[in-house]
Amino acid sequence: MELYRDYPDVQLFFTETEPLCSDTPCDGSSYDVCVLPAYRLAAFLENPVINRLLLPPLIAFGSAAAMPAAKAAGCTDFLCEPWEPVEFYERTRSSFKASLVSAGAVSLICSSERRLIAVRGDEPAEEIELPPSEYALFTLFSRNRGKFFNRESIALLLGCCPEGSRAADMHVSRLRARINRLLKDAGTESGDNPITTAAGRGWGI
Repeated sequence: MELYRDYPDVQLFFTETEPLCSDTPCDGSSYDVCVLPAYRLAAFLENPVINRLLLPPLIAFGSAAAMPAAKAAGCTDFLCEPWEPVEFYERTRSSFKASLVSAGAVSLICSSERRLIAVRGDEPAEEIELPPSEYALFTLFSRNRGKFFNRESIALLLGCCPEGSRAADMHVSRLRARINRLLKDAGTESGDNPITTAAGRGWGI
C-alpha cells in the first residue's frame, strides 16, 4: 500500500502484534511515524533503548477506553477500533505532515534516509543529504520544538560530541549552513532558517 505518493521516503512502522523493540533493539528514531497497539505502548516507552526525545509521532490503536492513557503517554493520535484503511491513511499522513518544520515559504522534513527535504505545498522542492551527526541534531530539534539544548545536553543525548568540547557548536553551525544553502536553492531566504539560539539555553527550533 503506497501511503505517501508525495513523500515516498517516509518510513512507517506499523504492528498489530509485536513491540517495536524485539531481539534487535531499535530506538524508534529511524521511523517517521510509529503505529502500535495501545496495550504495547507502556512496554515500548519503558524500553531502555528508547530515547523519548527522538521519537517520531506515535499513534496508538485500540478500544476507546484506552484513548486517555495513550494520549497521556504522549501519542499524537489514537485510532479507535474498528477502523478502516482510509482512516489509517489519513491519520498517519496527518501526523507526518504535522512534523514538518516551517521555514519561510517552504517546510522542512528529514527522512529516515538522512535526506533533508524542502517542501513547497505538497511537492518536494530541493533536498540535501545530512551527515549522521547533523541528522541526529535536526531530529532532536524538530521533534522537540520549543525546547533548547546546550552543548552538554547534546553531548549526553546524542553521543556525537565529546563532553566538554565545542563539537556541538561546530555541528550546529554546519547544520545551519546546509539549511541556508537548501533554502537558497529552494528560492527562499536564509533568514528563514528555523534553528535559533537562546542566550544561556542553547539551540532549538
